[in-house]
Amino acid sequence: MAEQERMTKAERREQKRKERLEEEARQEQDAKKQRARNSGIAVISVALIGGLVYLAVDNAAGPTPTGGVTIAQAAAEEAQATAGCEVVNDQQVGEATHYEPTTIPPAETIYTDGRPTNSGPHYTRPNGVIDGVSNNQLDEYATTHNLEHGAIITWFDPAQVDGGTIDEIDTWVERFNAAGFAQELSGAGLFASPYTDPGIDSGKPIALRAWGVSMDCDSWDETAVNKFVIDHYGTNGTAPESALGPYPLDALRYDDGATDGDEETGDDGATDEHDVDAGDMAPDDEG
Repeated sequence: MAEQERMTKAERREQKRKERLEEEARQEQDAKKQRARNSGIAVISVALIGGLVYLAVDNAAGPTPTGGVTIAQAAAEEAQATAGCEVVNDQQVGEATHYEPTTIPPAETIYTDGRPTNSGPHYTRPNGVIDGVSNNQLDEYATTHNLEHGAIITWFDPAQVDGGTIDEIDTWVERFNAAGFAQELSGAGLFASPYTDPGIDSGKPIALRAWGVSMDCDSWDETAVNKFVIDHYGTNGTAPESALGPYPLDALRYDDGATDGDEETGDDGATDEHDVDAGDMAPDDEG
């Protein structure tokens, strides 16, 4: 008789039990190996996806200010047209008279060439440079002094601009002020604020202001706004105290390196009787 036939029933049951246990142990070992392989694949996948997401976000933001941002003039002009940007007041400059808050005339009597104003009488102290979008409407008397020093202000109608766009404006202000536009001692810089009182005259949601120049837009477009900044910020513009806001050419420029102003103007640090120090700033109005 064969050996299998000579085994008792009890022995056969024991042999099957051992074989079953051995098979279960083998299957468990195989499962562990598979789980280890899957875990390794998952780690690699997460790393790859994370890298791709980082690259996508980084590329979407464009070149970093530390390396300088360049724009093509023709593309920037097209961007302004697409965003419905129109110059609503160019070089109709108000008198740069300085007043204390207790003596300045009512705004409606001194800012008669459009609101928000691009020039005119103002407080003796400019507004302090703000890191991003102001929560509350900035004081127009103070920010007009900022314009006199070469600042650029982006006013917006919060009833027409959504939260996502405000976040974009906030990021834009923060990035470029950090890249060299913020001049803490003079108050020159990039500003952004809601404007509801008395409201933007043109009815458009975006209103850009430099000294003597007003441009209102139907929508926010960073390239369109960057062109306005290149053309009118600091020593590139016509502000009477623009030497207090020398243009930071390394931060933002046209792709051929050109600017509309003399990039050397004000680089010697020359100032005038209206120089201010940090202690002379109007308090930031961020709410």
